[in-house]
Amino acid sequence: MRLRLLLAVAFTGTTLLAGYTARESWIPVAGHTAGPRPFFTTVYMTNPATTMNDVTVSFFASAQPHVAPRTIALELGPNQSGAVDLGPQLVGEEGAVGALRIRSTAPLLAEARVFSANAMGTVLHAIPAQFAIGTAESTILHVPAGARYKLYAVETHGFPLYFAVKLMPDNLERRLYLSPNEQRSWDFGELFRGITPSALQITGVNGSGKIIVAGTAIAPQSQDVTAFEMSLPTEARHRLRWPELTAYIAVVLAIIAALFRMRQLTTDNRQP
Repeated sequence: MRLRLLLAVAFTGTTLLAGYTARESWIPVAGHTAGPRPFFTTVYMTNPATTMNDVTVSFFASAQPHVAPRTIALELGPNQSGAVDLGPQLVGEEGAVGALRIRSTAPLLAEARVFSANAMGTVLHAIPAQFAIGTAESTILHVPAGARYKLYAVETHGFPLYFAVKLMPDNLERRLYLSPNEQRSWDFGELFRGITPSALQITGVNGSGKIIVAGTAIAPQSQDVTAFEMSLPTEARHRLRWPELTAYIAVVLAIIAALFRMRQLTTDNRQP
């Protein structure tokens, strides 16, 4: 179903000032639930392009890797911004928590405000899919002392992945697993009892999947919620991407072919 600006709030000519633009990005925790501990999410998006931008938002319910995601589609005009409240069209009538995938035909800036009924909330920036980590790649999440901490992860490339959660600086480790396109959450107190680290290192161990992670902390007295986004991995300059490597190889082959042709012409000119 295509919605032409299915927006809880719509506004033009403004720009979100933080985050990352991408054609595909993920928010690892979002949803809408009622009950004794209600949870709400509003997604804010900005189209910085000078053309129309077709946007698709898909919701992957937690721990349901084999269930097709609910999806909505909308359009954003040039330099237009808008907000979408997650409701039954994405999370179902009973509500759910999971992850959001946001795809667009042009680079898009997106972020989510997640909050509870007492209006205490936090903001999570959408992380571009290109920054997801896989086997032998790592990212870091900070952990505040004394807060109730929860780890969220979503697989973004459609393949399974085993990954390690290591405490810093203690080096204690737990191994976890995600199925293709699965989102899960883990309470830190259940993963590591009686330990207060300063940071977590998340490392892909085995599999072709890639994950995006985030952490949330609830202060014990104020109940304020703070989000902690993953550090973005960087590649060393000696690691070339395949398109770049292919271009270098093509240039080298062209030079070799040109030198060979020049040598052949020189040889032919010397013959009587």
